Amino acid sequence: RGFPGKLGFKAGNWFMFQSAKYFGLKTVLEDENAIGEIKDKAAIFACEPHDIIPYYAFAFNPILKRLPGHHGERNSVLVTSALFMLPFIRHVYTWVRANRVDKTTFLGNLKKGESFCFVPGGVQEVMFMV
Repeated sequence: RGFPGKLGFKAGNWFMFQSAKYFGLKTVLEDENAIGEIKDKAAIFACEPHDIIPYYAFAFNPILKRLPGHHGERNSVLVTSALFMLPFIRHVYTWVRANRVDKTTFLGNLKKGESFCFVPGGVQEVMFMV
């Protein structure tokens, strides 16, 4: 059985469309032409600021088509592996095409030519913001 399967991705796509509509999410790219010119390589998007609920899971989701070229078709967001230890949360993040931010996933995405977004510092910095 392939996890998450068609039904899981359908649910994830629905989550993305509803979130974009409800929250009025907008993604602004500083230099869209520069991103579009990267044709045969993956792009790494490192973003600030971060939060407990990663906005970047919405901003860079391929179903919303917010990035130009092949980056908008094949990309994901890398989040802390702690989120994949929580049963229902793990499923939701998998459905919306999020992956663990570890060395294996990082290098694997680069080898496949898949763009991704991650937030350096992430959870540890959020804990210090209190």
